[in-house]
Amino acid sequence: MKTKLVCEKVMMLNSKDDCISTEIAVNGDLLLLEAPIQPEHVDGFVQVAIKQNWTVHIINNQQYKKIEFHDVPINIHHVQTFSDGTIMLVGSRCEYNEGKPDKNARFYDCNGRFLYALTFGDGIQSVQVDEQDRIWISYFDEGVFGNYGWDEPIGRHGLILFDRQGNILWHAGEYDISDCYALNVASSDKVCFYYYHDFKFVILDELFQPTFFEVKKDSFWEFAISDDTMAIFDGYDSYICHRKGHTFNKGRRIQYVDEHREKISGRLAMRGKTIYIYSTEGIYKTKLSGIKRRMVPRVGW
Repeated sequence: MKTKLVCEKVMMLNSKDDCISTEIAVNGDLLLLEAPIQPEHVDGFVQVAIKQNWTVHIINNQQYKKIEFHDVPINIHHVQTFSDGTIMLVGSRCEYNEGKPDKNARFYDCNGRFLYALTFGDGIQSVQVDEQDRIWISYFDEGVFGNYGWDEPIGRHGLILFDRQGNILWHAGEYDISDCYALNVASSDKVCFYYYHDFKFVILDELFQPTFFEVKKDSFWEFAISDDTMAIFDGYDSYICHRKGHTFNKGRRIQYVDEHREKISGRLAMRGKTIYIYSTEGIYKTKLSGIKRRMVPRVGW
């Protein structure tokens, strides 16, 4: 059995470029990062210093904006926006360069004009900006333990909160994170993350006080969350998880369907309660709130 989750079609988007990432801004905008050619690996390593054009599509409720960025000197993997319209492009990999590290975060105005650059370190897993314009960055194992020349990585605590000038406001040093698998900054008073090696799921409040949960699923990379329900994505499939006490139990596999009850699939983006699907058939959106009312009856299927 599958949970059939109904999604509303937002718009069509036809693009010939390669989609590098699909992410969500704190205001609910879908952010699509694209490049004419996806940069290749060199000797098994992700390229850091390249010069390439990038495109960001900003989409929400039939509203659409396209911004082009020319001759960007680093390989980009993440995009986020700020309340004043500033756009931040971030590369996951960052070379130390014997004490002169790459500036792998670049800030632009809403028209694509370059403003300034910062260094956020190597091994970046996720980047999310909250409604206070603070920057939450999680790191995978190479960012925690060091690679690309880093002996004392910036990301050694696994999860760090920065301001727009690159100052560290908080870090998760007490959690002993080896790899921060998944991050969901629903708001500044609800920051959720899932990490190895303890496989703990944590929800932080506005004072950084944690509530710990167990998730009955080995690993997942993205999730949407309501009060008592999560939709998790493990890289292959999505599943519903229901909370009982301090445990989220994995339930049925999710099948996303459109308003005509036709199956849809594509690239997923999840944040807060919101889920977007970007496919060749269009861009679709749904939310976990009221999920029981949005589920399609199985009778006659």
